[in-house]
This record gives sequence, C-alpha cells and structure tokens, in this order.
Amino acid sequence: MASTTIRFYVDGIAFECCPNEENVDWSILDFFRHNSIVTAKDSCNEGGCGACAVIATQSADDHLAVDSCIFPLALADGLHFTTARGIPALVPAESGCAHVQKQIQQLHRLQECLDASHAAQCGYCSPGVVVSLYAEFLRAKQRGQGLPSDLDLEDALDGHLCRCTGYRPIVAGARKFREELMAGHQQPEASACLRGNARLAAPVYPASLHDRRGRPLRWMADGRGWCVPTALPQLVALYAAYGSRLRLASGATDLTILRRRSREGSGGLPVALTSSGGPSLEPIVAGLGRITELCQCQSTVVGDRQTLTIGAACTITQLQQWATARAATSVGEMGPAAHSWLKSLAEHLSHFGSTQIRSALGLDGAWHAVCLRVTRLVHWVVVYEGCSSDPPFCRGVLPTGRLANVTFPPAHEVDASPPSRRPPFGTFPQKCAPPHPFAHTHRPPFGPFPRNVATVGGNLGRASPLSDLLPVLLAADARVVLLDLAASASGLPPSTAEHWWCPPKESPRLAFRTVPVEDVARGLCRTTAGLAIVRVEVDLPCPPPTDGSGQPASGTLTLCRNYKVSRRLQNDTAIVNAAFVASLVRHPGSAWRVATFRAAFGGMGPAALRAPRTESRLAGRLLSGASPLAQADIIALQDALAPCPPPSSLDDAADVASSPPPTPDALAPTPDAAALGSVASAPTDFALDLHSPGGLAPYRHATSRALLMQFCEYLNRSCRSALAPAFSEPRTTEASTPLPAAHGLSSPCPSPVPTSVWAATGGSAGSGSGSEEQLERYLELLPAEATELARMPMLHTEEHHPAAPVPAPAADSSPSATADELGQGVANQSGPQMMTGEALFTADSPYPPNTLHVALVMSPYAHARLLSLDPGPALAMAGCEAFVSAQDIPGENVWYKDVRVFTPIGGEVTAVGDPVGAVLARSEALARQAALAVVQRYEVLPPVLDIPAAIAAGTFLTAPFSIVRGCPDALLAPFLPSARLGPLVGLGPLVGLGPLVGLGPLVGLGPLVGLGPLLARPQATSEPACVSAEERGEAVFVEGEVTLDGQEHFYIETHAALALPEEGCRRVRLLSTSQHPAKVQLGVAKICRLPMAAVSVECRRLGGSFGGLCSGRHTSLPCLASSLPDGGDGMARGSPGKECTYGLVVVPALCAVLTGRPARMVLDRETDMTTTGGRHPFRGWYRAVAHRPTGRLLAADFALYSDGGNRMVYSQEVLTRALLHLDNCYYIPNMRVWGRACLTHTTSNSAMRGFGVPQAIWICDQMMEHVAAACGLPGEAVRGRNLYRPGEATHFGQLLCEGDPIRRMWEALERTAQYAPRRAAIACWNAAHPFVKRGLAMGCLKHGLSFEAKMLNQSTAIVALHVDGTVNVTHAGIEMGQGINTKVAQLAAHCLGVPVEAVRITDNDTTRLPNIIPTAASTGTDLCGAAVVAACQEADRHLAPVRAALRAKAAAAAVRAGKNAPPAEPTFAEVVTAAWNGLVPLVFTGHHTTPDMGYSWSEGRGRGFHYFCFGASAVEVAVELLTGRVRVLRADLIQDAGRPINPVEGAFVQGQGEFLLERILRDAKGVMISRNAMSYKVRRPLAPRPCLFGTLAPLASLTLHATSHRPWHVHRPCHVPTCADMPADFRVTLLDEAAPSPAVMGSKGVGEPPVSLACVCHFAVRDALAAAIRDAGRPVPPTLLPHGPCTPDRVLEALHSAAPAVTAGPTPAIAAQEAITTAVREAITAPAITAPAITAPALAVGEAIAAAAAP
Repeated sequence: MASTTIRFYVDGIAFECCPNEENVDWSILDFFRHNSIVTAKDSCNEGGCGACAVIATQSADDHLAVDSCIFPLALADGLHFTTARGIPALVPAESGCAHVQKQIQQLHRLQECLDASHAAQCGYCSPGVVVSLYAEFLRAKQRGQGLPSDLDLEDALDGHLCRCTGYRPIVAGARKFREELMAGHQQPEASACLRGNARLAAPVYPASLHDRRGRPLRWMADGRGWCVPTALPQLVALYAAYGSRLRLASGATDLTILRRRSREGSGGLPVALTSSGGPSLEPIVAGLGRITELCQCQSTVVGDRQTLTIGAACTITQLQQWATARAATSVGEMGPAAHSWLKSLAEHLSHFGSTQIRSALGLDGAWHAVCLRVTRLVHWVVVYEGCSSDPPFCRGVLPTGRLANVTFPPAHEVDASPPSRRPPFGTFPQKCAPPHPFAHTHRPPFGPFPRNVATVGGNLGRASPLSDLLPVLLAADARVVLLDLAASASGLPPSTAEHWWCPPKESPRLAFRTVPVEDVARGLCRTTAGLAIVRVEVDLPCPPPTDGSGQPASGTLTLCRNYKVSRRLQNDTAIVNAAFVASLVRHPGSAWRVATFRAAFGGMGPAALRAPRTESRLAGRLLSGASPLAQADIIALQDALAPCPPPSSLDDAADVASSPPPTPDALAPTPDAAALGSVASAPTDFALDLHSPGGLAPYRHATSRALLMQFCEYLNRSCRSALAPAFSEPRTTEASTPLPAAHGLSSPCPSPVPTSVWAATGGSAGSGSGSEEQLERYLELLPAEATELARMPMLHTEEHHPAAPVPAPAADSSPSATADELGQGVANQSGPQMMTGEALFTADSPYPPNTLHVALVMSPYAHARLLSLDPGPALAMAGCEAFVSAQDIPGENVWYKDVRVFTPIGGEVTAVGDPVGAVLARSEALARQAALAVVQRYEVLPPVLDIPAAIAAGTFLTAPFSIVRGCPDALLAPFLPSARLGPLVGLGPLVGLGPLVGLGPLVGLGPLVGLGPLLARPQATSEPACVSAEERGEAVFVEGEVTLDGQEHFYIETHAALALPEEGCRRVRLLSTSQHPAKVQLGVAKICRLPMAAVSVECRRLGGSFGGLCSGRHTSLPCLASSLPDGGDGMARGSPGKECTYGLVVVPALCAVLTGRPARMVLDRETDMTTTGGRHPFRGWYRAVAHRPTGRLLAADFALYSDGGNRMVYSQEVLTRALLHLDNCYYIPNMRVWGRACLTHTTSNSAMRGFGVPQAIWICDQMMEHVAAACGLPGEAVRGRNLYRPGEATHFGQLLCEGDPIRRMWEALERTAQYAPRRAAIACWNAAHPFVKRGLAMGCLKHGLSFEAKMLNQSTAIVALHVDGTVNVTHAGIEMGQGINTKVAQLAAHCLGVPVEAVRITDNDTTRLPNIIPTAASTGTDLCGAAVVAACQEADRHLAPVRAALRAKAAAAAVRAGKNAPPAEPTFAEVVTAAWNGLVPLVFTGHHTTPDMGYSWSEGRGRGFHYFCFGASAVEVAVELLTGRVRVLRADLIQDAGRPINPVEGAFVQGQGEFLLERILRDAKGVMISRNAMSYKVRRPLAPRPCLFGTLAPLASLTLHATSHRPWHVHRPCHVPTCADMPADFRVTLLDEAAPSPAVMGSKGVGEPPVSLACVCHFAVRDALAAAIRDAGRPVPPTLLPHGPCTPDRVLEALHSAAPAVTAGPTPAIAAQEAITTAVREAITAPAITAPAITAPALAVGEAIAAAAAP
C-alpha cells in the first residue's frame, strides 16, 4: 500500500504531514518557515549561498549537507534533518515523548572555535557554515580519512557566500577544531581533557523511519503532486495511467524553483516559462528515488573486451568512488588502458560541474528522466524542451553506502539496434589532466553538494552543450541503453492509475534500446517522448600480453586529456569542454603512428559534438623527430577545427549588444536538425557566427583552437619521452619559448604539477604547514610548460595586532575589569546565537496569523509613462485582499522632498523595478503571483542607460564640483594647445589616445555637455606652486581615460519589514531592515499622516548591508543645501527633476494603516537586486606633468563622471568624497579635480562600502602607473617619492595627522613583504614560464573618516544600571556585522569596570532613542561609542560618592573589627544597589558631537574629515595568459587602526570582488540580467582585436541578444568572491605605535578602508601582463589595463592592446570615431559657446554615438 503522508525529523522532533493545495509544492525551507524553525536562513532561495544548509540523514552512516531551499518537501519522507541548533545535542526524541527535544546547554566545540575566531560577524550565513563544516568532518570520518584536509575544509565552504568575514576566520576556526581533534587522537592524555562537546557525534537515524524508504509514496492534492514508485514496473504503470502528464523527477530542485518562478516571476517581473501553446506547469511528478535497479557500476569481461557499465542513477560521486577503487587495482589485472581511463575519469569527475546537473523542468511534453541522487536514494528530474537554460543548481546528500548489487538484463536480452558505428575502442589514456588550478576545484556550482546529487543519466539526458561528462564519453565512443516507457506500457490499461503501486497481473515486458552516445548528446531523449536512460556502456580493452616479467608489452601508447575552461576557482560552469583520445602504435624506426584519434567538444555548438575533420587529419599520421607535430601541422589541425576569428566591425558588435536579451531563464534548446546541419556543412568542424545562441563565438573558436594546440604539445612531449604520462610527467627545464603565433586565445591546459607537490614543499594539503617559504617552494615546482597553477590551500597566516596602550578606566571604578579588554579581540556578543541560527533577523520575526503579505507591482520598463493600472485580475484571485497605489496614500506620496512611494498614473517610471503599487494577500507566494496579474499600460520612452549616453543627452543629477590648488594650467600649457587648457573636459583622449584605450567613438565626449561656469577657488594661484625651473625643463606629460564598473552589495539578508498597527491604527510599530531607522520613521509618519511619536521603527540586526540598507530605494538622507553650488539643490538647471528615492520598507506600514491588519514584506533575492542599486560606476580622465628623472608629480588635472542612476540618493556625496580623495597619499602641488554625477534610467546607485573612495584611489593610481611608465621608473618608486610628508596639506586644505604614518607604513611594508627580493625572484620565475606570469605591486591608502554633513556627526546613548550589576546600553548604531554592539559593550565595561558579559545591548528603537543618525561611513563606533563613553562617565560621576561612602563604611567596619588588612572593594552591584537606595538616578544619557566639521564647496574651505586612516598593501598574483584568469597568491596588508577596540576583517576580500571579479550587467532595455545568485556577474562580448599572437577575439561571456534559437547558456553563477578566491598567503598587520586618533579611545574606523587596498590587485595583474608583453618583444602600453574590474575578458583585452593596429584599412568603427572627433573639435573651437549653445552639437554627437558605437 502506498503511503499518503510523509514523516521526517528535524533536530530530533518528528513531523508528519498530509498534502494540501499549499504545501504540495513546498521546499523544506518553506516548511521550516511556516513552522517557525528559523535556524536555516532564507537568502537566495535557489541554492546559491548556503545560508539554508542542513544535514540530511537517511541511514546511520549517510550524513551530508543539503540546501533546504531547493529540497522538495515530498522527498523528505524518511529523512532526519539536523540544523545548526541541533548539532550540540544530536539526540533525537525517539521515546514516547516524540515532541520533547533535549535542551541545548552549550555550543558544540566546532561552534565555539568558529565563534572565537570571529567567524560570525553579521551571522546570517553562520548556521549554514556550521552545518557544512560539521558534515565535512563526518564525511572524512566515514570514508576512513580521519580528519579533513585543508582543501577539504575549503571545498566544504565553496557553496557558501560570506560578504563579512572574507572567509579566513571561518577556515581558521575549522582548522582550530581539527587541531584539537588531532591532538586528541595523537595524545590520549590530551583526549581525556577534551570537553564532551568536542566529540564528532553523528545524527542518530530514528528507528521509526527505517521502513519509510521501501514503500511507495502518493503525495497528491488538487490534482497535482508526487508519486514515488519503488520498481520499474510501477513506473511503467504510472506512465500508462498518466501518459504525457507524467513527469519524472529526481532531487527536483529545478521543479521547486521553476514552479516558484512561474507563479512569482523573476525579480518581480513576469517570466514566460512555457513555449507557445505548451501545457501548464501542473504535472504529476514521478520521483524515482526508491527504484534500486538504477544504481550500479560494474565491469564485466566478454571475450577480449571488458565493458564498464554505469547505471543512469549512479551519482557522480558514486562513479568517482567506484572508479577510484577500481583504479587502485594493479595495472596487470585491468590493463594499462582500462586502468588509466578509470584513473583519468576519477580525476576528471573531481572537478565535474556545470548547469546540466540541474536537469531543468520544461513544459512542452518532450521529456526525459534525468537522474539526480539524494543520499542513496535515486531521485529523477525531468527535462522538457522549452524551459529555462539556467535553472537552479541542485544539492543533495552524499551516498556513502555500498552500491546495490543489481544486475541489468544481459545484452542479448535487450531489444536494441546495433550502433551505427562502433570502431574498436583502442586503449585509453594513461593520465587525466592534472589538477586544474581554477577549474579543477570547480565543484559543481554552488558547493560540493551537486556532485553528490547529479547522476550520469541526468547529465546525459540534459544534453547540455556545456556538459562536463558528455565530451569524455564521446571521446570514449560510449553507448547508452534506454528504456522505452511508451512501448513497455502499451499493454497496460489506464485504470492502473488508481492502484499503480500494486503489482499488475501480468508484469509488462521492459523494452530497451541501445544508441550511440552521440544520439543522446544531440537531444534524442528530449525530442522523443517516453525514453529514459538506463545505463551507459563503455568498452575497454582487456589486458594486453605481457613481456614475461608481468609488465605489458611495449609498442602502444594511449594519450588522453580532458579540459574544462571556466572562470573562477569555485562555483562556476564551463565555457568550453574538450576531451582528446589518441592511440599510437610503434612504427619501425623512431616513430609513432596515430592509429585512432578522437576529439570531442562542449560549448561549440547546440550539443556536445565530435570533431571529425580534425580527427581525420591526425589519424594515420607518422610522428617522429624532435617535433613530431610541427607548428604548421598544428595550425592546419586548428584550421580544420574552427576558423581563426576574423576582425569584426564595431557595427556588428553593436547589433549584437543592442538586440533584445534572451530570457534569463531560457532553457538550453533541443538541438534541431537545422542547427546541427549547419555545423555539419561548415568547412570546419565548428563555425559559430557572432549571433550564435549564447554568444562568445569568437572566444569559443579561439579557446577550442588553443585546447587543441595544448593537446598537440602534450602529444609531442609524450612521443619524445616515449613514456605514458600516467606514470611519468618529467618537468621541462628548457628556457622559455614564445607562444605560437596561431595559438589563439587559449584556455586551460591543466598544469602537469606533480600530485606530490605538497609533500615536496614540506607539507600536505591537510598538514597545516604554514611556513613562509611554502608558497615560493610550491611555485618553484611548477613546470615551465604549465599553463596554470594548481590550487593550494590557504596558508596558516594570522593577523598581527600590536600591543597598543589602552586608556585606564576611571580611577575610582571597580577593579573587577581589566584594562586590556579593549583591543583583545572579544568574540561577538551574539556569536552563540548566530552559530546555532537562533539569532533573529527581521525576516525571522514571528507575525500574527492574520498578517497580510505585501508584494510590489513594478515597472518592466526603464523609462516610460504610466497610463493605467488594472488590479482586477489580481483581486479576482482567491486570497488576494487588496491593491494599494499612489491614490490610496492618506498622507503625502512624497515622504522627503520629492521622494515618491509609488509612481502615480501619468507619472514617469525611470528604472526597471520602479514600484507603481502593491498587492496584499494571505500568503507570500500568492502576493507575488497576484502582483504579476496586475495589468499595466505604459507609453515607452527612450532610456539613457550609461555614462556616455547621459553625457550626450545632457542628463545630470548634480552641478559640477571642482577644487583647484596652485596653477596646473601653467604646467600643462607647454604640452597642450590653448583650446585644451583650463578644466579637463575630456578632450585629451581624442588626440591619439582613443585607439589606445579601445573605447571607440565614445572616448572623450564626457565632460563636453553642460559644464557651466566653474567657480574659482581660493586655493587657486596664478603661478604654479612648489615647482623649480629645472623640474619644468625636465617635465613629462601624460593623459588617459579609465573606467571602473559598479558592484552589487549582495548582502545575505534581503530587505524585509513587518508592520504592526496598534490602537486602531493610531500607532504603528515597524520592524525594518534599515541602517537609518529615523529616516524610515519620518517617511512612515508623512505617508500615513501620523505624528513621528506614534511611529516606532525597530531594528535588531542586519544580515550584512555595506550601505545597501542605508539608502538605495529604501531611505534617503538630506543634502546640506547650504554647502552646494548652483543654487543649493545640487541640480544642473534644465536637467530632469531630482525624484530621489522612495522607501520600500515603509510600504508595509502604509498597508497596515490602510487595512488595520499586520503587513509583512520580504523581498526575494531577484526583486531585491532589481530594485536596489550598487556601487557607482565611474569614468575618469586625467592628465599630469611629472619630473622625468625622479617621477615627482608637478601638476595633475582630473575629471570624473559617476553613474548615479535615476535618483540622487547618495550620488552627490559619493562624488564629492571621491573628489576629496583623488590625491590618495600623494602630494601634488598643482592640482585640479572636477566631477559630476550623471542621471541614467537605471536603478539608483547607492552608498557602498568605501563610498567613492575606492574609485578615486584606483583612478589616481592609474595615473601614477602611467607616470611611472612615462618616466621609465617602477610604479612603487614613483609612489614612494610622492608620498605626503609631515606638514603638507591635502588639495582641499586639510593638514594630515602628526608624524609620518604613510611613509612609515610604506617602508615597513617594503621590509616585511620582502618586496625587492620577491621582485627579483618573480622576474626569474617569469622568464622560465611563458604561459603563467606572476605580478607584484604595492599601493597605499588615505581614507577620511566622518560625515561631510555637519548635522550627521552626532550621536546619543542611554546607559541603564540594574541593581544586580548588569548594564543595559541603548545606542544609535545598527549591528550589521561590523561588531558595533560588541565594541560598545567593551567600551561600557571598560568605563564602568564591569565584565563585558554584564553589558547587554538593547535593540535599536526610535521611541527609545529618537532622531538617530545612519550607521555608515565607518563612523558607528566613533560616534556611538563616544556617546556611550560620555554616558558612562556621567554614571561614574553619580556613583563616585556612593562608592566612596561604601569604602568608608567598609573601612570603619574593619577598624571596629580590629582588622589590619584593607577592606574588600565594593562590587559594582553593591554600588548600584546603594545608589538606588540613596535615590541616585540609574539611567544616564550621553551625547557626542564631532567638533569643527564641515567643508563648504561653494567657499572652497572647511574641514572635510575628522581624521584620516592610512594603509598599505603588497599583492602578488598569477595570471594565466591563455585564459586571463587571476589567482591572488599573497597579500600583505599594514593597516592603521589607531588603538583598536576590537578589529574585524573582511573588507579586503570584498575589494577583490570589486577590482577582479564582479560586474553588474543590464540588457539594452535596462533590465538587470545579473539579478540573482546564479547570474550575478556576466560579461558583454567584445569585438575581436589584434593581439601579440595574431588577430584574435577577446574573451567575452555573454551575448545580450535573442535569436531564432534559444541560447545554449546565458549566464553564470554569481561571482561574489568565494573561499577559494582568498589569497593563498594572507598577512595582516596593524600599525605598531600608531598615533592615536581623536576618535573614541584613540581608535580608528577600519570597516571601509581595506576595500581600497584591494585595488593593488589590479596593478599586480598589470605588472604580470607587462612581463608577458615584454617577453613577446613588444613595448608595454603606458595605459595598460585601463578598465576595471580586470575580469578575464579585460585581462586578455589589455594583452591584445599591445598588438600593432590592424592595417587592412579603416573600419566603420574607425571612420565613425574620426567623424565624431571632428564634430567635437568643431563644437569646442566655436567662439563664445555658452552652455545652452553647446547642447545642439552635443546631441548631434550623441546621435552619432547611438548610430555607430558599441555598448
């Protein structure tokens, strides 16, 4: 009998569920949320961040982490889930009291180690991290390894995203726990000392679940749901019953997310998930997780062949384990070919992973059973045609039990047609590709879990062109056995639907078919209904005859290489896959003959395909001599494979980029005959045009050619050595050889690094050896011919904190507290709750049962006029309660100046995602579904989407800002015509620099439009300052243009709010995620027409923010009108209105007031990323004059444009702060800075960690690099000679601090980082390695701390004392991972003389503490901490007389008792109790203001910052020249933290993301494509360019257009830095003997400055590229790598910029650029041009740009 309910356990508590209309589609996380289980956090809801990870147990020895957000509830039957809260207990309630759980008394030792190492900062991701690490320790124990290695621990984290910690504290805590376990194993006496909570106790599998796994399950409601059979006949009966309605599913993670997206949309926008005329998404899903006949791997011998049989439901991990075990047998037993192929397969599967593992659910009826294994259960996921090409990634449980001993039907009993062609398989490779430094660690996307879930059948049935497995099987000439369900069910009656689980009277005959793997790769199972993959068969030769000694006879050589090209160290998919197999036989004489050659590629067409033309050219060739394959032979093979990418016109690229984008969730198409026929008819094996689906055609061509070249070089080396590489890969010692001229833009050829590399370096991956020489010794072992670096774990490096003096507590305070509590690294006060997941965030807050859920109705257009709204279809949906729009607002639709909540009818929406209304419904899912049903009508208007378009259109948010010091024009005059003197307005790049920086016709048009008059500054002089005549005579001039893209905040907790109306809606209480609750309070009061005193806004903590929860579209800060030029409003006259921003978190409060019911809104990840902005993109121009012999700067001129988006928000403050930091740490005596913020029709960009400083420092250092190149000096030398000296002032007139901290840090860094010796060693290393280059760079930082607006530099705090000696502190700061609560508690404890544990920080509440400032700009501790200190001093002043009285009383008592010893000091509790008895107040208020603050831009004077924070960094990187990928090898940081209170880390790694990895991408209509965890950071295609090695295409990774074909693959996983992106050697030192700052206790804010230090990574990459260009005999361009971040495509683009220009004549792009240059010059040289008169020529130029320019 089939079960109709599911039963499972969560942390020992049993749950039993019946299906209903709502929960039938739930995930486990949905169940948790509806049952108030908050220990698994909800963030991305698509398996991309790891915050929701839990341990799933299905037997006593099967435990592994899974992502609960994509684990279907229907498949939870019989499992035991353990959250982070259950890890300390791990005792299920299996007795009579099933719902009584053992109370947790303490943390597990792993959690304690993580907490002590500061691994919990914001704490939102901490529960998932704990779960994954604990599961990894259990896995290591289960597989007999004992303890996990360093790489194992890091791999366990590769599915997690953490923006706060930078991962080092997490790894350090895990290693500390491992060391304790290791000490316990090695020293029994130490083991006895270990606490009981340190044991590795596995979750207990409840006995009541043992019988659940073998029973069929029927989980149905409302005509939809799940059927889970236990045998193939039951599956056939299901097919007979439901026919085309039946969908087969495994882990079904796709089904969970696609159903959610079909109802709720993507990012609040409608998503079409059906093909035209396709059926609705309401199938009957057959979960095949309980069929045991499909899990088998075995090897059988028949005659002279042995056949490897792989069951379709065998997971990748199972296959890898089986292949590893079989490869461990002797070579003589299996034969060298079989042995090496299995070994190769096992190694290749270690970096298996791509989108195909997610086996998408489609809609049009063409289906295929795709196996995904969860634990040892087999769950299938169906693949349909016409669905998302980028469905969510799967996660599951690793099976560790033995494979089922199931025998498939013998081959002679299978109804199969013989394969169309099956040549002898030959011998297989002796060795797989050695570990890949980047791709080999790419465990399947979003963590190691998918490899434990994905199956062979799913990978094949998906037929993805990017499959990691299909090319390997194609090269192996495998065959596939299919089960024809339609034929098998032909004789069964439809009535079996009611009792499909009962055995039929006559068992159906199972019909099998055998087809070549090529047919499956071309989509056979997706175009033919009713076919399910059963197994894969690979023929291997039996052991060959031996030579008498037991060794195989010589005379044959089999070579195999498997390649995977991907971008990142972890969480990435392939761009191109390739597999090569060559079988060679000895020819008479010293020669080899290629008997067979097979080459297969993925990513080169609509399917994974063989390369027959290339194969035929190499097969049969004789190979002899020193170069068996000459360079001409290799080029001929490349030309047969794919064309060398020809130069393409810019117009072609413009057509591509301007085409409409593909659906972000478009499924990889079923290869149709036309698409495959075009491939077959091409003159080469692969010929993709620029408009090929998925884009990247030039790069894919070049990459495939490079892979073929690498295999040919490998073949040459192997023939010369006559030794199979599986057993020997000798290191090449020849000198560096130049790259072949026709190698193309290459891709990874896995590095032949010996697997014993760690043993050779004195340690192992798990040994924990952290010597300073380990990295260098590792690099020395890299062979010269290596094309990339093998991955190494992070070395054991620590932060070095100097022993800084700490101010003593009050003289008469209690001595119970020690003075060294400050600066000692106290763990987060909420750490224990964060480690168990019990720390509550806004989305975790319980809400009443009658709560309404709010979903926004958002504009799908970037710029349009709203004509009408029709909520009728939404309100007709059952459960939809109301619709709210602008006309329903009782108060003002603007809650600050012109900040709107909803766009009214007739108003203009100015960005995709602008809210026009809100829907209220009974459930969150229903509200989002109803929001999509609201009918919106618009008049679409032309959008402005980037800085060049805004400049051309004249749309700006601010007037120009400018500062002038000295007289830069006097020094620039000798180098510039008179027409170009004065403020730099972008003309420089038009004179000879355009082609150099590669920006085409867009170069230099920026500052031409709408400049207006520039105000003269008091600092300007008529003569240049501090410049001698000699220096002027030896001056050198440089000018250039640079661009830096934006960055997404990607905080882990999305925006959320819960509004609770009180007292008949006369009061409202709002729980909100905001860094500025007071501004939210003001907004609610204005919108709801309530007094501010009736509105209470609370915020306990934030799951990260980085500025994203401070403004954006959620809150806004007032601008100081008196400080602004041009009328005080910051707007250029005639520009569009400053509509600023609206506060989305106030919408629930509005809904609660209108309905009288609680209202809750939690934005999903896509909506959050769509409606919030990020870091401001910048475009800058510079020109400078320097003294050539010394590199000393004489003058500099900067012009900046920022992209502010559609509203002001913080764009003005970001711009002005950038202008104030353009000098960085360098004294420039004559300097002018100019800047302006542009208005574009994109989501308004906001504050982000650094607040304009990282962009300014990067632009300034770009100029310094250019100056160094022009002077012929090293970059670090020029920087060091221009550092500020004591007594010098900044360009805005503020003196630096006393002493010389910048120079001291610079010299200390040169010494501690061993810069000079490493520079020499790197030069020698680069000379010996042509394919991988190392780069080294140094940089420094000056970061001003404080708010520019004077009114924001204040704070208030309340300190309340209790008679038991405990203290409540209320301050204005918001805890969001920076540790402000812990620091404030330390300060209060220090001042009051109590333990830190006695101080409790209360939640932020605007009724307790009104008018509070935002927590931002690294000023939280400075302001709030100082206010707390003031309150504590006031408390101490009141308690001092009481304490003195108690002392006197105790002394008198001692005298009366005749005691000579001094009396005991009264405790703090005694003092407070006595004060209460004496009527002394015990609540104290402190207020702090920062003195002398405020810079006036209109007057050009004032104090810009309270103090400066300094830092310096040295970064070493390795760059793969064939792929452009970057690996940060080592980073040395020295940070000035003053006298730190409790320093935290993590900002540097976020800066790595800004300067190396992350980009925000929108399509031509302004829709954000990179709006979720899977698609964040994809890249635009670039036109091919000449390079050092011929005319080749630059790297690109996304085509923003839709064609008649659906894209094969359109976006990649999010590129937020992961654990593997950490520097391998990371050293952080706080400046010793730092001068105390004027901030609280002499500390300095260091939350933001290290972000800017990461810009040195960019210049280290530049240094590596310069080495490569010099090796190629080319001059290094002075503006090398002018664009940031330096993603792989830009790295290769910069490499190509060193090539000579194409001489075939002017292209249309060049002609367009010349025409625009002429137009601009005519506009500039026209006499007496005023601002209005310049508009017409400028708009004409803009039209020319729109017609001729690429994006």
